[in-house]
Amino acid sequence: TDEGALTELNRVAMAGGRPVHIGIDPSARLAVIPSYHGATTAVFPLNEDGSLEPHSALFTHEGASVHPKRQTRAYPHGVDFHPTLDLAAVADLGSDKLWLYDVDRANRTLVPRDPPAVVMTPGAGPRHLLFHDNGTWLYVINELDNTMTFLAVGRDRAVTAQQRISTLPDSFTGNSTTAELVLHPTGRYLYGSNRGHDSMVGYQVDPADGRLTRIGWTPIGGQQPRFIGL
Repeated sequence: TDEGALTELNRVAMAGGRPVHIGIDPSARLAVIPSYHGATTAVFPLNEDGSLEPHSALFTHEGASVHPKRQTRAYPHGVDFHPTLDLAAVADLGSDKLWLYDVDRANRTLVPRDPPAVVMTPGAGPRHLLFHDNGTWLYVINELDNTMTFLAVGRDRAVTAQQRISTLPDSFTGNSTTAELVLHPTGRYLYGSNRGHDSMVGYQVDPADGRLTRIGWTPIGGQQPRFIGL
């Protein structure tokens, strides 16, 4: 409302299991929701007032990777939409893949791409991801090996890895995993959270090619930081 109060418009059943993340496409007509434990990604059309319709698609993810406990099957975790292309990506921690989808606006759903996924570094555990506002860069934070991956997005929507860089100081030897990443509104700085090192890592984004340079760590004053807001 104009006064800032929240009013529930409607609710629908969550297809595929317990949700873990939500992505809204730039036109605000689709909500895409992965289920970590259900190994699925559900697509919900949105009406003009923001209310939800029942799901238009449910994708089941398959695959595994090298971690003996965390990657015995698919675990989709994060989703984001390209700012201008009709393209969506889902980060799958369990299979070490980024699942790619074309946005089908006529049918208000997603369609798997061919090939359907980008294979990440074995054992990385991609958790969350975001497209840069310029549309040519994609960043992924990897939970299990404490890295950030930079990928280039071509005009043909091809996605290719360009750089992988640690989220931790070289001197750190303890246990840690990553969680969230967020881009500064200027597009010049990227941040990620470390759970164990209990810090926020900062990177400078090269304006010419999108590559990352670590610029330091900020202690969060607590433990196990999951999310970052700017």
